[in-house]
Amino acid sequence: MQKTIQSLNLDIYLKPPQTNVWDSQSQGGTRENPFNDFQDTLTRMALKVDTYSQNIKLNIQPLYCQDSSDCFRDTNEKAIIKSKIGDRLTIQVGQGLTLKNIIIDSLDSMIDFTSDDSCLRNLEDCCMIDPLTLQIKDVDPSTNICQDKKPYQTEECNIPIGSYIFKFDISATTVLLTPPTLKFDKLIPMEAISKLLIQFLIDLHLAEPS
Repeated sequence: MQKTIQSLNLDIYLKPPQTNVWDSQSQGGTRENPFNDFQDTLTRMALKVDTYSQNIKLNIQPLYCQDSSDCFRDTNEKAIIKSKIGDRLTIQVGQGLTLKNIIIDSLDSMIDFTSDDSCLRNLEDCCMIDPLTLQIKDVDPSTNICQDKKPYQTEECNIPIGSYIFKFDISATTVLLTPPTLKFDKLIPMEAISKLLIQFLIDLHLAEPS
């Protein structure tokens, strides 16, 4: 039995919600009616393609244009995906995945998601990195939910507890036609970020230039 290989180009749109209450079922992922949740977008996207969605090539990037207020005009500007759900955020690589000008901010995922803290249900950040001490602390000084008080080690590689954010199809029954690829376009190396932080401290006269 021979299968016909077909191609399908599909644009799906995601926009940050204005409040923490929205009806995901009424959203269609179009530019006029975009999704509001990133993980829900990935789940609903699979329903828009056929059963061979493992062969999908996914590009995640900001929307750039010059004629509307719902997009970025500067093609170097980056979009930030904020995650508060820890290892429940998973992205299937499929046949290929490219992230261009995307920052995934999972700092709030360090909070125990089983806690009943209202910050995890709000859109605002719970945790932040102090630019002076490089320590992780609460955005709200009256709370103490960001427990990791160690200095932020920009070059430290941590092994995640739980599942990985990027998932490759490595099963024996894979339908992939070629090996999957994961690509980061315009990724800022951690070394560069470290240098920027050091320069920031020098500018504030809190560190000596090397």
